Amino acid sequence: MLRILRWVGVIALLAIVSKVLGFGREASLAALFGASGTTDAYLAAMTVPYLLFGIVNMSIETAVIPIFSAARSESDEDYQRLVWTIFHLIFAASVVLVVVGTVFAPAWVPRIVPGFPPERMRLAVWLSRLLLPMLFFQGFAAWAKGLLQSRQQFLAPAAAGIPFNLISMMFILVAARWGADWLAIGTVLAMAGQFVIQIPALYREGLRYRLVADLKLRGLRDAARIIPPVLIGVGAEQFNFVVNRILASGLAAGRISALNFAERSLGLSQGIVGLPLINVLYSELARHAASGDMKQFWKYVERGLLLIGFCTLPIMAYVLVLAPDITRMLFQRGVFTASDTALTSYALFFYAFGIPFLIWRDFLSRAFYSLQDAVTPLKNGLWMVALNVALNLLLIRPLSHGGLALGNSMGAACGTIGLFIRLYRRNSERSSRAVLVSLARMATASAAMAWCLHSLALHWLTTRSLGVGLVGQCARLLLLASTAALIYLAASWLLRSPELIAACNFAIDRMRARRTAMPQGQASFECSQQFGQDQVMEAD
Repeated sequence: MLRILRWVGVIALLAIVSKVLGFGREASLAALFGASGTTDAYLAAMTVPYLLFGIVNMSIETAVIPIFSAARSESDEDYQRLVWTIFHLIFAASVVLVVVGTVFAPAWVPRIVPGFPPERMRLAVWLSRLLLPMLFFQGFAAWAKGLLQSRQQFLAPAAAGIPFNLISMMFILVAARWGADWLAIGTVLAMAGQFVIQIPALYREGLRYRLVADLKLRGLRDAARIIPPVLIGVGAEQFNFVVNRILASGLAAGRISALNFAERSLGLSQGIVGLPLINVLYSELARHAASGDMKQFWKYVERGLLLIGFCTLPIMAYVLVLAPDITRMLFQRGVFTASDTALTSYALFFYAFGIPFLIWRDFLSRAFYSLQDAVTPLKNGLWMVALNVALNLLLIRPLSHGGLALGNSMGAACGTIGLFIRLYRRNSERSSRAVLVSLARMATASAAMAWCLHSLALHWLTTRSLGVGLVGQCARLLLLASTAALIYLAASWLLRSPELIAACNFAIDRMRARRTAMPQGQASFECSQQFGQDQVMEAD
């Protein structure tokens, strides 16, 4: 457990650096281009590459981790052949996608943003052609990430976002002077950086390039069985992104940009809290499922659900209360005006309801993939697409682009509940009651925190308390976050949250262990606490 927490901490630290740079990238785009027609055209052109990025990245990473792990344990020669065969198949698929996408760009771009005027549509088509070569590097980066994580190497994959954001920011500055074409060129080069930064780690792991494509390998047959339903399931979830763009293109200018900036703001919680936990826990889930140790598998499932809830529910409450302040601090400078802040914070408020559910849904899908079940997440994803489209159509008229954000949040919640129910049905002897009770405690503590935070922000630490400059805004939000965290921890303690009590006992045991030079703290934590699992495991 300590090893997992250490890796989560390292990945979270790198994620913080990457997200700070990512916000710098988005803030640069907002400051130099604003919520304008040019920004809308660029983001529309990014729709298909980013859609494919989400599908390819999740599918390859999810499928190859158990496949590479199994192949490595059998034969090093077959393992090397499998690794490079999959690499070349990714290259071949990328060639086909880039050629087809480039030729038919005038046909598919108007279907994504049918409401664009002719001049903006022509710009979107041109930018999409410049952006499509990024598909090569998207596939290569996902391949390298899955390969390294299957070998318990998390550092280089976690750092991949850093060069992406640095290169992107540099070319945003170039594009402000030389034109929007450089936005697309810079994005392609930034994606290449995500792959290049992982090459030294691959070399250290003994991977040497081989020109091989052996289609008869058993591991390749396993990949062919798992990847298609994963692709469809992940693609179904990513399709919601396209639906938002299509519907928002019929709204007034700037709505697509507002949705994009709001989505980027949410990436902080997902990138810093959700993904580090999921990436590390997924390898443990796959290992225990492959070995048939289902008791440990379920412990990690429930531990993951509770840890995600404990971290993301207060984040959701914080964003709901302070959405305008967060948007103002992140983006309002340059040509990004107060009206742009109002549009973006409006979408951010409704997106915030989905923060915990998006991360829970991803984690639960990984649990099914660990069990070699890609069909259940596929079915769930297809149902959620239909529900999301219906909700978007229902909510866009009364709530404008905020209705699209709320529809996504409601769809994520329904998808999470569906996966949760189906997972527990696989083990009729295990009760979900203890997990739900713990989550209810966390939700209650988060609600209390939100009420106190609202009063504090409204009457004490107002927007002018520490100045209206960037430093003053950052200081105010950090002070409010620190106060909110203390309130949340106090409320959790009063509600006897098993996660908080276990964490405190763990810290006490570790201090005692250091004092006595005996490893009793770790043993006490692993055997008797297990992050509050003494209450959760009562179903065993």
